[in-house]
Amino acid sequence: MREFFADGESAGFGTLSVSRCQTVEKEHGRIETRQSLWINDLSWLDRTLREHWPKLAGVGVIERQQEINGRISFERVLPVDEAIALYAGKASIEKKLPMADALIYATAILHEATIFTQDAHFEGLPQVKYFAKA
Repeated sequence: MREFFADGESAGFGTLSVSRCQTVEKEHGRIETRQSLWINDLSWLDRTLREHWPKLAGVGVIERQQEINGRISFERVLPVDEAIALYAGKASIEKKLPMADALIYATAILHEATIFTQDAHFEGLPQVKYFAKA
């Protein structure tokens, strides 16, 4: 999905109809802009995957840009797909993580990201930078 939205955005999504919504919040010295994209037409998706998820109505992504004191950050909210769900279930059991933490961990592992945290559940895990609370 990550590649689909990254490539699709730069190519204009071809002939697919894209629903967009944007909100802007300005408060407490920050400006936050959120944009969501939603696509109902799944004809581009591999037939085997469509058959595997017969009730899938569409796919979407949420992007967020924050400006605080002149610093701008950008985030893309990633969907929980089958691979993340399966990895999270396995991580929850094997690493004794609560399911919410296992979903965060699986997302980081499968997207080759590093988790920076003070949550002791993550201490000692690969791809985690743990900082003990002072």
